[in-house]
Amino acid sequence: ERHLSPSDEPLINSVLHSAARYAIDGALIEVQSDLDVSFGLGSSSAVRLAAHLGLLAFAKQNVELTADEQWEAARDAWRLQKNQQGFASGYDLVTQLHGGFIEWTADYECWPGSIRSLDLGWLQEWIHPYVGGTGAPTGQIGGSVREWLDEHKLWPELSLRTDRLIDSILGKNTENIVMSNRSHRALFQKAPFYPKAIDKSLASLSGFDRSWTFKTTGAGGEDAILLIGHTSTLAGADEELRRMGWWPLSCPWTAQGGLVRWKDLGT
Repeated sequence: ERHLSPSDEPLINSVLHSAARYAIDGALIEVQSDLDVSFGLGSSSAVRLAAHLGLLAFAKQNVELTADEQWEAARDAWRLQKNQQGFASGYDLVTQLHGGFIEWTADYECWPGSIRSLDLGWLQEWIHPYVGGTGAPTGQIGGSVREWLDEHKLWPELSLRTDRLIDSILGKNTENIVMSNRSHRALFQKAPFYPKAIDKSLASLSGFDRSWTFKTTGAGGEDAILLIGHTSTLAGADEELRRMGWWPLSCPWTAQGGLVRWKDLGT
């Protein structure tokens, strides 16, 4: 049995914070999910955001929260996320609340900043999440990778390569996406927890880093894997990942963001 302090557990942390803020004496919290936390898809931030939105709606006795109220709840969640992890841009909370495929320009003085919705259909054909790994605990692995980046003074280069990758995805040019992702991935190949076995296996396949490529989500390690390429080019990569115990995420891309609903518990 492991005893958690409020600062260790995002849900407990968020519930206690919101309960105190909104003067809620008690609440029954139930979490249901079809996605394992080891998938590396932002489960900790999702449950944190849900707690903030749900308890705000409970305090107001109204699920029709205004946009300002929703973003204030997300802002509270982001601040707690930063306190717990020591770092957090809030990109996961932004995408979870907003939903869809977005271009986000952060403004940390007036968070979240500007958000522009993009064509969701492109994702369906070109970005394919696979799950099945052991997960990569954000605090442990993210911290180690940040220390490695500090030690090797790689932050400026990472920022440059990240901007190139973002620009290439926004431009939807296959050649540029593959080239910039290859460069971005190469920077991390000597980092702690880099998934070398997956890299070696996929790199042996036809078309790798030419017609298709891959990257991991999150801080590294065995979080989710994104196959990047047109569906028609990915048969070999799909077969290899399945052989290694990975499978396509069953949930489709959706424009739906955070949503609060009443649940009738009866008598």
